[in-house]
Amino acid sequence: MTKRKAVLKTILFVVAVSVVAIMVGTSLCNDKENEAEKFTNIDLSETIGFCVDGFPKSSASGLRNYYDEGGICYYEAYLPWNKETELELICDEDVIVTIDEVVYRNGDTLLPQASDYMDVNISAPGVEDQNGKIRFISTYGLPSIHMVTENESKDFLVDVKGNTAEGYCTVLKKDGDTDYFGHCDIRVHGNTSWFNDKKSYQFNLDYSDNILGMSAQRKWILVSEFGDLSFLSDAIMYQLAKNTGDPYAPQASFVNAYLNGQYEGLYLLLQKISIEGGTISDLNDLETFNNKSQGRETEYNISGGYLVELLGELGMLEVDESLRLESLHRWMRIRSPNNITKAQHDYLSELVDEAEEALYLPDGETTESGLIWSDYFDKETWIRQFLLQEVSANKDIDLCSQYFYIKEDERLLYGGPGWDFDRSLQHFLDNERLNYVTRALYNYSVYDTAKNENGFLWLRQLDTHEDFHREMKKYYFDVVEPEMKHILEQTVPDWQTQIDESVSSDCIRWGRSYEVYKESQEKIITGFYERLDNLHDYFVNEDEYAIVTFNLPDMRLSLAIPVKKGSTIGEDNLPIFKDSADWYFGEQPFTLNTVITEDMKLTLHLENEEDTN
Repeated sequence: MTKRKAVLKTILFVVAVSVVAIMVGTSLCNDKENEAEKFTNIDLSETIGFCVDGFPKSSASGLRNYYDEGGICYYEAYLPWNKETELELICDEDVIVTIDEVVYRNGDTLLPQASDYMDVNISAPGVEDQNGKIRFISTYGLPSIHMVTENESKDFLVDVKGNTAEGYCTVLKKDGDTDYFGHCDIRVHGNTSWFNDKKSYQFNLDYSDNILGMSAQRKWILVSEFGDLSFLSDAIMYQLAKNTGDPYAPQASFVNAYLNGQYEGLYLLLQKISIEGGTISDLNDLETFNNKSQGRETEYNISGGYLVELLGELGMLEVDESLRLESLHRWMRIRSPNNITKAQHDYLSELVDEAEEALYLPDGETTESGLIWSDYFDKETWIRQFLLQEVSANKDIDLCSQYFYIKEDERLLYGGPGWDFDRSLQHFLDNERLNYVTRALYNYSVYDTAKNENGFLWLRQLDTHEDFHREMKKYYFDVVEPEMKHILEQTVPDWQTQIDESVSSDCIRWGRSYEVYKESQEKIITGFYERLDNLHDYFVNEDEYAIVTFNLPDMRLSLAIPVKKGSTIGEDNLPIFKDSADWYFGEQPFTLNTVITEDMKLTLHLENEEDTN
């Protein structure tokens, strides 16, 4: 780090500590207005906070408070505290805090009993004393990230999607040593997750830097994992992507996150997928090039690099028209360059159309240029992405949050990086009757019939090519299966130990059950083991199976079930949502007694049209 940067960090640190001192105790009091007649309008909890003794003041945690039905106020302080180290009170000089009859002032230290409520009185001149109960909750065992906005509140960030606030970020190691400090901008991250109570966040540094041993990046994501009760799905799949050679797989670390002195919970810190400031750091940055060229278009600046996200139709609604890319079978969003020129857009659109044309040709056929699908799709990276989706049985399979990139001077689409695995195995874990299904990519691909009435999407179409399918299975046996088992056997138990105390604190913070979290962890681990066994057995004995596909009218869903040839489907294998429906193979009715000797695509016949809804 240069001397100039070191001086700048020192100045920023002083400023941030001052901001924390002002905002540390910001109260999240529930039903405060409704209790105004019982308590003073001035909440003294907003003037105090606590810090682990020896930790920087920028890690100070304010008090959350709520009232019970009897009007008693309960205060909670969440701290990266090992329960053996004293805590330091941070407050205005004229504020007095009395805990279990012991008086404390600014700078005093105390060693409370963890998780036990104690009597507390907060007093300041000219203001009615506030009485209640207080407890201190440990988030020890993980690094912590403390974000502070300069002039805006959390309410501003969550009020409108895209609202961004300037601020500062302090990253502490488990022992309290400062790993990173600097200026940043902060906003809420995510699409569907944006509506969760526990928000995900993105913070962008002023320049790329290392955080917690991860490679230098400028853009970082804090994933709340609010929809994944295990906290493990994303971490497992990103580790699998990394272990199987994905060069741009995001590195990750479990952390506890604080915003303006308030504990937000347990998070997964990820490097953002981006060419500029993210994981894809060695591709030609056309966005920067375009800015420097000031609109001058040359032959040099159209070939790459590009980063593109595959989307569903609904995901396109929020995409600026200049960044839309649409082929016969897919909707896409151009992620980089964000300032794409017309020449670049035309080049990219033409290349994608050519690649897709080749992809949908049967084996043995070529384009007018004599090319086949593998002349456009990098086989290894797409096999990896295929298996990441197949192993995870991701509920978003082939719909969104999937990327490809194009290198400079290469007319080749590379699959990846892998992203967004928090819904792994969700169909299987939600419904035990689906555990027999082995081919997730043939069951839950979401499509629009206006694009292609067969519903084939890129990953599924890749698997129709004999050499892709053959090499995909070999890659599964040689690489993916052993690496996944190593993660489940060696890495996951360490993660469970590391995050256990923070899982408990997160449960308290968001009013959720610790027992449910633990059950979900065991369920996801068992589910992944079963998934590996199912895929292994199917890939080994694939010739012995026929695929029975249930095509549902007016729905973007089909259900494909591998069934041993010469046998019947079995009662448990009928789609649970259409148990009483009449299924047909051509003109012949399909029943539990139908002997299956070949692949069968079934259609649904209903007496009442309303039954299809």
